[in-house]
Amino acid sequence: MSTRTPSAASRHLQHLQDSLGTERLETDRFLRLGRQRVKGLSALAGGGLKSFHEHQRWLRKELADPFVATLPAADREVLSHVIIGLFPTHDPNAWALRTPEGADLVVLHYELLAVLGFYSELKQVVLRMDQGANPEGTENLELLVKAASKGLRTDAADLGIATRYETSPEAQRIAEEGIGLIVDSFAGRELRTTPELPLDISERDLDVVFLKACSGELFVLAHEFAHVALGHTAALQESTIELNTKRMMVKRFNWQQRQELEADAKAFAWIAGLRGRETSNPVLAFAGLAPSLCAEFLMLVHFVELGIGRPGPDSSHPPAAERLRYLYRSFSSTLQPYDAWNIRMMIQRMAADV
Repeated sequence: MSTRTPSAASRHLQHLQDSLGTERLETDRFLRLGRQRVKGLSALAGGGLKSFHEHQRWLRKELADPFVATLPAADREVLSHVIIGLFPTHDPNAWALRTPEGADLVVLHYELLAVLGFYSELKQVVLRMDQGANPEGTENLELLVKAASKGLRTDAADLGIATRYETSPEAQRIAEEGIGLIVDSFAGRELRTTPELPLDISERDLDVVFLKACSGELFVLAHEFAHVALGHTAALQESTIELNTKRMMVKRFNWQQRQELEADAKAFAWIAGLRGRETSNPVLAFAGLAPSLCAEFLMLVHFVELGIGRPGPDSSHPPAAERLRYLYRSFSSTLQPYDAWNIRMMIQRMAADV
C-alpha cells in the first residue's frame, strides 16, 4: 500500500461519496441505539449520530484509532497513512481502493455494523430462547461484558464459561429466517428492513449485542490493516459500486488467497494481544477477553457465501470455512479454552452446511 499523503485519498473518498448522494445514506441505525450500561459504551455509541459522515468519524475515532494505538510502533507508523471510509459496497469484507493519484484508502460497507448488530441480536435471542436447553451457557457473554466493563484483565476460562450449547427447533427456525434476511440484503444489494425478534431481551443483553457487533467490525478493520502492515501487493482490478440507479467503477486491490489467510492470522494475533492491556475502550477490552468472538464475523461470511455462492479458486478471498480452519491451525496451541471451543464449534457448523 502507498504511504503518500492521505489528503488525496480523503478527497477521492469524499468525491465518490458525494457522487452517490451520501446525504441519502442513513447513518447506521445500530449506532443510534446508544447503549448506556457498560462503562464507556454510551460515548462509544456516539450519543446518537445524525449523519453518514459522523458515523465515519466515529468509526475512526472510537474504534480504528484506539486499536491502532495498541499495536507495535512500526505497525502504527505504516497504518497512520490509511484512510478509512464507508461506502455501499454490499460486501461483508472491506475493500482496499486506490485513487487516481495513487493514494490508498480502505472502505467498509456503510451498513455493515447494522448487519452485525442484527446478527448478534439474533444470536442473543436464540440463546435466551434456549435457556432451558442450555442453562449454563446463557450467562457466557454476560460474564464477559461484566469483566470488560470493569476493566478486568482475565480470560473466558477464568470466568467459568460453559462449553455446551443446544438449539431447539423453534430457535433454529428463527435463526434461519433471520440469517436469510441478512443474505438477501447482500444478494439484493440493499438493506432489508429487519423485523422485531420474537423475544424482548434485557438491556444487559443489548450491551452484549453491541459489543459483539463492534468486535466483528474490529476484525474486519484489523484484517485490512494487516494487509498494509504485511506489505501485501496485488494487481488492481475494476470493480462496480452500485447504489440505487447509479453505478461507478473503482480501482480495487485483488489480494491473493494466501495473503487473505495471512492477514486473518495477523489480525487475530493483534486482537489476542489486547488481552491484559489497560484500556478504557470497552470493545477492545471485550475483544481481548475472547478474540474468537471477533472471528465470529467469519461465520456470518459463511452464511452469506451459502446464499450467494462460495468463492472459487480464482476468487480473491478463500471460503470462510478455510479461513477459520487456518486460524485454528495457526493458534491452536495458544488459544484460551473458550476460544478453542468456540472456533471448533464454528468449524463443525460450517462443515455440516457443506
